[in-house]
Amino acid sequence: MRVLTRVNPTANLNDVNGRLNRLFGDFLGAPVLLANGAPGRATFVPALDAYETSEHVVVTMELAGVDPSTLDISVSGDELMVRGEKPPRELPENTKHIHSESAGGAFSRSISIPVAFDAEAISAEARHGVLTIRLPKRAEILPKKIEVKVN
Repeated sequence: MRVLTRVNPTANLNDVNGRLNRLFGDFLGAPVLLANGAPGRATFVPALDAYETSEHVVVTMELAGVDPSTLDISVSGDELMVRGEKPPRELPENTKHIHSESAGGAFSRSISIPVAFDAEAISAEARHGVLTIRLPKRAEILPKKIEVKVN
């Protein structure tokens, strides 16, 4: 004899959501709000994007609230590393958090650059909370136009 059991796939979503928040919060240090409403550990991890043009590899990072003069930008081999710290937001006196998703603290981001670049000509600029790093491609890998001679 077979027994049919009605399954409600949304019944345990809150429990699953809480478990996933705790898992990723512990693993990644990402801002989380636990299922019971308690705040989890929050760590600042700036968003990083990279793209390639015909002459450069460009890396951008969202660093609102970070003093650009305190950043440590370095290259080693094909790896670009950016280190810094975002100070935590201070609450005014006699206040308490109702809800908080902002994070502060030390961070370190790195990315492997897939093309040869000139490490001596790298430039970095911070504007409106966005850091832009330009890594010029090495001359030997830039596209070259070859002229055909006609006799």
